[in-house]
Amino acid sequence: MNRLKNIKLLFLVIVCAGTLLISCSKQAPLPPPPENLAEFEKATLGKDPEAVAQFVLKTYNCKDCHRIDEDHKLALTEEIQQKALPFQGCKPLLAEMNVIAQVPLGDRTPDQQRLATEFQDYGCAFCHQIAPGKLGLTDIGDKLGFFHQGCKEGFCCADSQTSN
Repeated sequence: MNRLKNIKLLFLVIVCAGTLLISCSKQAPLPPPPENLAEFEKATLGKDPEAVAQFVLKTYNCKDCHRIDEDHKLALTEEIQQKALPFQGCKPLLAEMNVIAQVPLGDRTPDQQRLATEFQDYGCAFCHQIAPGKLGLTDIGDKLGFFHQGCKEGFCCADSQTSN
């Protein structure tokens, strides 16, 4: 009888411990990312540029491809650099998008459709908006110019000083 009580007690302890581990491992869902400049400024209020950069990488799921380098600029992760993906670089993609944006959707070539999809999929539209004849920035992109100033050719986007 005593042995049965010990087995029941051990079983109860294991169940409780398992339940505790499972409940502790569940994280509260992250709030939705800010969708406009006012929400973004509220979420990053009081943060220095490095903290804002880390917030963007985490919140908008950029950390899979990007990191902040030792110069505090946006860079590609080692894993992405090693993959040597067939990516032409940000500046050429943005220049292409300036042309593609002027072509009606139904008239775009398959390559133009692919590039427009990449522009969206890579998250470029988060900071960049295409304006015929120039490269524009979204309100949030304008606030994040510090990400790009001085970054390396080929993976560089625009900063708020760029107009073409």
